[in-house]
Amino acid sequence: MESKNLPFSPIRIALYIVFLFIFSNCKKTNHSSPSGSIQDIGTISANLGNLSFKSAGTIAALDKNGMFDITGAKPFGGDTTQLEIAFPDTLSANMTYQDSTGILFVVTYSDPGQALLYRTGFGKPSGTLKLTSIDRSKHTISGSFSGSLFSAGDPSGTVIAVTNGIFNTGYTATP
Repeated sequence: MESKNLPFSPIRIALYIVFLFIFSNCKKTNHSSPSGSIQDIGTISANLGNLSFKSAGTIAALDKNGMFDITGAKPFGGDTTQLEIAFPDTLSANMTYQDSTGILFVVTYSDPGQALLYRTGFGKPSGTLKLTSIDRSKHTISGSFSGSLFSAGDPSGTVIAVTNGIFNTGYTATP
C-alpha cells in the first residue's frame, strides 16, 4: 500500500475549518438507498484518550465543496459529545495518508460537559487516514484514522491520542 503526504494552502484550510464548524451541526443527514427509501446511515467510532466513542443513531455525512465531512454524536450524561473527520474528496481508496503537517485531514472532538474542543492541525503532525473504500455511485465511504488531537484553546497544552478510529457510512453529495 502506498503512502502520500499532501500539503494544502493555508487559505483552503482556513475555509475548510469554517465550513466544518458551520455545517457539522446543521442537520441530520439521511441517505436515499437505490430503491428510493430513506434510511439511517453509518457509524463513526474511536478511542479518544480514555473515552470510547461510538456514534448513536444517524450521523451526518456530506461531500460538499470538495470535502468529505463525517460527523457523529453521542449522548453523554446531560450533554452531547461529537466526533468529526473531514478530508478532501480527491483522496483515493485503498491508500494510507500520513499527515505530517496537520493540514491534510481534520478530526474534531468536543469534550462532554467541559465545553472543550480538540482537533488536529496547528501545524503539528496529526496522524494517519486510511480510506478503505469510496463508491461514488452508491455514495458510500469507509476508512480508519488515528493520531493526536490538540486543545483548540491551547494547542501546546492537552493532547488526546486517537486510536482505532473507524467510519463506515453513506453520504449525501451536494454541489
